[in-house]
Amino acid sequence: MYENFLAIIASLLFHAVLALALLLNLKQQPAVETTQYEVIDAVAIDESKLLAKLGSTKAVALQEELQAQWAEQQRLAAIRYAELKKEEQRLEKIRLEQEKAKELERLKQLELERQRLEQQRQQEKQRLAKLRQQQAELKEQARKAEEKRKRLEQERKRQQEAKRKAEAKRKAEEKRKAAEKLRKEKERQAKIAKQKELERQQAAKRQAELERKRKEAAKKAEIERQKQAARQRQAAREAEIKRQLDAKRKAAQDQRVARIIGIIRQRVQQNWQRPAHTSLDLTCRILVKLTPDGAVTHARVAASSGHAAFDSSAVSAVYKASPLPIPKDLYDRFKSFTFTFRPQ
Repeated sequence: MYENFLAIIASLLFHAVLALALLLNLKQQPAVETTQYEVIDAVAIDESKLLAKLGSTKAVALQEELQAQWAEQQRLAAIRYAELKKEEQRLEKIRLEQEKAKELERLKQLELERQRLEQQRQQEKQRLAKLRQQQAELKEQARKAEEKRKRLEQERKRQQEAKRKAEAKRKAEEKRKAAEKLRKEKERQAKIAKQKELERQQAAKRQAELERKRKEAAKKAEIERQKQAARQRQAAREAEIKRQLDAKRKAAQDQRVARIIGIIRQRVQQNWQRPAHTSLDLTCRILVKLTPDGAVTHARVAASSGHAAFDSSAVSAVYKASPLPIPKDLYDRFKSFTFTFRPQ
């Protein structure tokens, strides 16, 4: 459609240009010719006749000019056509966008309607589910009520049966207890009579047994008295022997202790350094504590000589003499002991 429209416009423009050129050329002709051509329709003039009248030079120039104008018109027409085409595309795009917007709006409305219907469907579904749940709950309640009624009925029957059995059992038990009581009473009477006879026999037997035991006890007491006197005599002899042995062991141990103390005194004297201006007649008692292997852990003056330097030298000599020669079997006597230190 646009191509035909542009062709018509181009044809009209071409004929208008030809008419314009003809009018310009007619202005340069004599008045007669001008008058002659003024009545001619410029649009209807034949192009070949016009070129023949104008002459070769002017005709060529006019033809070139017309061709240039035609080319320009063609270019402008092409530009206009392109603009019209763009405008058509723009309008088509707007129309499509409008249609698309309308379609989107329609789809949106349809989606809203679908959502509304879906919501209604869900609500109806929930309502139906709730109704079904309520029906199920009512049915379950009815079932539970029926089960409870049956249980209560069974429990009532069971209790009645249990009560009946308990009553029968009670009566049977009472009857059995009465018979048992009568039997036991007879047994008790027989047992009492038997027990009395047995007690009489046992009393006589106990009396005889007591008499026998009394005689045996007197005999055993005499024998025990004799044994006790013998044990006392034996114990006195053993105690005397033990005392003598202990006295001998103590004397021997005291001799060993005295001998060991003499050795300790010698060991201490060997490690003693006499202080200047000290008399050899001085003596002091020293308290010593030892370990099981004879090492001196503590030494101090228990009885002073009256001379501090002498006392200090004696204590120092004890430490230097460590370890002291102590037998292991006499450690209890020497783990803490005192001895007299004399320089001579």
